[in-house]
Amino acid sequence: MTLGLDARSLVGNPSGVGNYLRGVLASDAFTYETRGYTATAGEIAFDGPRFTRTVAQPFVLAERALGPAQPIWWLNLTLRRALRHDNVDCYFGPNFLKPARCSLPSVIVVHDLVHRVHPEVHTPLYRWYLRAFLPNSIRTADHILVVSESTKQDLHRLYDVADDRVTVAPPAADDRFTPRSLSENERQRLREAYDLPEEFLLYVGNIEPRKNLSTVVDALRKLPETDRLPLVIVGQHHVPAPELERRLNADWADSLIHRAGYVPDSDLPKLYNMATAFVYPSVYEGFGIPPLEAMQSGTPVITSNRSSLPEVVGDAGVTVDPTDVSAFATAITDVCTDDAFATELRTRGLNRAQRFTWESTGRTVQRTIDAVLEEA
Repeated sequence: MTLGLDARSLVGNPSGVGNYLRGVLASDAFTYETRGYTATAGEIAFDGPRFTRTVAQPFVLAERALGPAQPIWWLNLTLRRALRHDNVDCYFGPNFLKPARCSLPSVIVVHDLVHRVHPEVHTPLYRWYLRAFLPNSIRTADHILVVSESTKQDLHRLYDVADDRVTVAPPAADDRFTPRSLSENERQRLREAYDLPEEFLLYVGNIEPRKNLSTVVDALRKLPETDRLPLVIVGQHHVPAPELERRLNADWADSLIHRAGYVPDSDLPKLYNMATAFVYPSVYEGFGIPPLEAMQSGTPVITSNRSSLPEVVGDAGVTVDPTDVSAFATAITDVCTDDAFATELRTRGLNRAQRFTWESTGRTVQRTIDAVLEEA
C-alpha cells in the first residue's frame, strides 16, 4: 500500500506544517510506504527508509503563464496526474487541501481557520486560495484531522462538519526543548548575541495583531518599576501591527523591550531555559506550539484562555483573558515573585508536555488512514 502526500512544506526550512509532517513521518508508529511529491528539486527536511521523494514539475509554459497561481495548477492538475501515474492507493494532505476531482481515498489536516477568524493575517491572494479550495477539500475528504478540539469546533461552526468526520491529532514539541543547565560562559554568549538582560520574560512567535503582544507591553507598564521584568521578543513581523509598534517605540519602552529577531534552532531552546517566564497572549491559535516548547523546557507559562491554548497548557500554566491588562499584570507578578508557585508551574509543565508525543500523533494518523482504507 502506497500513501501519496503533498511534501512541499518540507522543502527548505520547515515551518509549522512542515514540522507537523516531519514529526508524523519520523514516528515509529507511522508505517506506510510513502511517496512525497514536491514541485521543485530543492533539499527537503526529511529522509526515511519508507519515504520516497518525487519531483512533480509542472509544464514550464504553465509555470511561466500562471505566475502566483502556479501552486493552484500544481495541486489540482500536476499532483493529481502524478498520483494517478504512480498508482497511489491513498492521499494524505498535510496542508489543508487535496486535489480537486481526486477520487482516491483521502485524509487532510486542517491546522487552523485563521483565514476565516483573523483574515488580516494572510495576503488577499492566500485568503482567496483557501476560501476557494478548502470547502471542496473539506466536503470531499474521507476524513479530516485537526490539531486541537478548538479547531474541531471551528470546523463544525464554520463549515458544518459532522463530529464523526473529524479526529484530533495534536503536534508535539521537538526533543531539543528540554531543561538544561547552561554554563556562565554560554549565558554570556547568548546575552551578547541577542541583547538579553539578566532576567526576562520571553515571547516566541510571529509579530502580528492576533498575537496580542500589546497586552503584555501594557501590563508591564502598569506594574511598579520594582516588579517589572524586560520582555524579550523572538520573532519577525508577519503583518503590520501599528498599535504594537507605537508602544514598542515609546521612550518608556527602551529599557523594557528587547527585540531579538530571528533566533536559530540551535539557540532558541537555551533562551527558553534562561527566561524567568514565558508569555503568550494570543487571541487565536489552531494549537500553539510555543507554550508547549516552554513547558517542555521547564519554563513557567502565562498564556491566553482563548481558542486552543487552554487545551495545550491545562492546569500547568496560568491562563487569563488576553484583553485584560490587569489580569496579565497580576499573573506576571505572581509567577515572577513567588518562587514556590513558579517551581510548581515548572513541574506541572514538564508533566503536561509528556502528553504530547509524535508517537501518539503518528498512531492517530495511521489509525485514521487505516479506517479510511477499510471503508473504501
